[in-house]
Amino acid sequence: MRPALGGLAGIGISNLMVQLRAHVDDLRARATADVKDKAQTFALVAGLALLAGIFALLTVLAGLAVLYVVLAERYGSVTALAVVGASTAVVAVLLLVVAMQKMKSPKPAKAAPIGGFTQSAADLKSNAVNATLDSAVTTMRSGSREKVLGTLALAVVLGIVMGRRG
Repeated sequence: MRPALGGLAGIGISNLMVQLRAHVDDLRARATADVKDKAQTFALVAGLALLAGIFALLTVLAGLAVLYVVLAERYGSVTALAVVGASTAVVAVLLLVVAMQKMKSPKPAKAAPIGGFTQSAADLKSNAVNATLDSAVTTMRSGSREKVLGTLALAVVLGIVMGRRG
């Protein structure tokens, strides 16, 4: 009777490992799809922002050209170029002042974690381990013998696998 139980336990553990592998593969596939989707969205937004910046620059250049044409008709081309150059110099100085003020301002405190997105990888791993341990303790206290043996076998197998990965 003992060899039959050993064979059944082996089948149960292998079935459990197959289910665990399928679950891990499903989680990996969903995470990969989510990352790809976010990367595509980010690339689209970055491309659109770059185009918006280019068109804003073209608009500023057109405005400077109009300013030059209007001033050249009234005051001559040298005066018009001087005014256009002075206006671009004033804008450059203002942007530099704003940049220097931003460098001097204190850095804001880190935002509190929202939904676990700003947690470190160590915190996420710790939370997952704690949840697994709580589940195992509950199974050990109130589970049937099959569940207890399955949990122990799974803990041994996962310990071996995780020990090899370092």
